Amino acid sequence: MSLLPRKLRAYISEVRAEIDAAPRYEEPFGCFTGQTPDDLGLYYWFDRAEIAGRVSTEEESLLADAWSPPVTYGVTDHPVAIAQDGLRSYNRYRSTRDARFLARVRAAGDSLLGLQQADGSWRYSFEFIDLAPGWASAMAQGQAASLLLRIHQEARDDAYLLAANRALDFAMTPIAEGGTLGTFPDGRPFLEEYPASAVSPYTLNGSIFALWGLRDFALVSGDDRFARWFEELSAAIVDHLAEWDTGDWTRYSLRAGGDHLATLAYQRVHITQARVMADLTCDGRWADAAQRWDAYYVAGTVRSAWVVWWRDLKHRLGVVGRRVRGGDL
Repeated sequence: MSLLPRKLRAYISEVRAEIDAAPRYEEPFGCFTGQTPDDLGLYYWFDRAEIAGRVSTEEESLLADAWSPPVTYGVTDHPVAIAQDGLRSYNRYRSTRDARFLARVRAAGDSLLGLQQADGSWRYSFEFIDLAPGWASAMAQGQAASLLLRIHQEARDDAYLLAANRALDFAMTPIAEGGTLGTFPDGRPFLEEYPASAVSPYTLNGSIFALWGLRDFALVSGDDRFARWFEELSAAIVDHLAEWDTGDWTRYSLRAGGDHLATLAYQRVHITQARVMADLTCDGRWADAAQRWDAYYVAGTVRSAWVVWWRDLKHRLGVVGRRVRGGDL
């Protein structure tokens, strides 16, 4: 019989599963600069195992039900949750060509159309850390645009294309004017997942997701303005990339003090995003970062899983403590 409390054993098992689920990438880095609008589904979602063209028993059960928006943070109008649900379904549609997945994609997109504000934004209906209800996010703008563009490619309905255009125009509006475009201290541009937040400024994963929306729109529309924005913003991030690197892990954001470390899951997101950015930009610095950050992950888990457990536990305890004291990530 284990001497560890049941909840602690459950927690350790949860983190162990997180560690074991880390993907191992063996294929070489590529270069997608010749990508066409018909290839939008090839790189976006992370689980490359999804290319298997079959529908699982679990998915059969899911597809039997009508689509409903996911409940996230207690609400059903969370734009990122809806967009990600649709993007997952789109990738499954691309690999299986099962029209039931496409129906779920369309349902998610139509939900986003109904929630989009007149200025092109999607607004969060709940308070989040130091952001009041009504805040907007570059990540939401970019991921929702990516989903709408995929629907446009399938349905050839310009309503989705126009909504994506409005979304990204809003994202590229400066924060001072109500949008989500911020700047690094040196004045170079950065799309903020949490605009004007002191708790989570310069959040890496959210900004990269937003960039993918810009690139998708450039591919579909042929508008060079969006291609230039993608190139300029990508270059700004990669030039600052060392700021998210602690030397043995990555930072989630560049919060003052440098203590905002990525969780296990976000470490893996950063690794995979860097790989995709290496493919999309052909900039070797992204490839180097992906390999280095993956080595950090492996070193931590090989040396001792407790290193990773302790890092993750500190993050969770910190979240609880800061929220009790008045709000923090």
